[in-house]
Amino acid sequence: MTNYSIGVTTYKYRFEKWFKPLLNQIKEFRPDIEIMVAVNGENNEEFDQQFRNNILEFISQKENTYVNMYPTFRGLCKMWNNLMINASNHKMLLLNDDITIRSPL
Repeated sequence: MTNYSIGVTTYKYRFEKWFKPLLNQIKEFRPDIEIMVAVNGENNEEFDQQFRNNILEFISQKENTYVNMYPTFRGLCKMWNNLMINASNHKMLLLNDDITIRSPL
């Protein structure tokens, strides 16, 4: 059993290229781990409802993965804090969405 959670922040323009591969990589190595996702809105733009549908559909296929959505832009530290508050574990690994994982966590 894992005693930590993983928190990932993302937004619309990183969904296909970065976020989806990262979440798949994490779940490949650690399918049981709790992942908390914060989805940020764009600055001065309406929240894209098609993106909302796409990311919720993708995340719903991943066990033990939960999402917080911000329809308007939020600062990174605010999203990190909310991820930590909502996680089930007292320890959390915070990741940006533009990384690649090549070995087990």
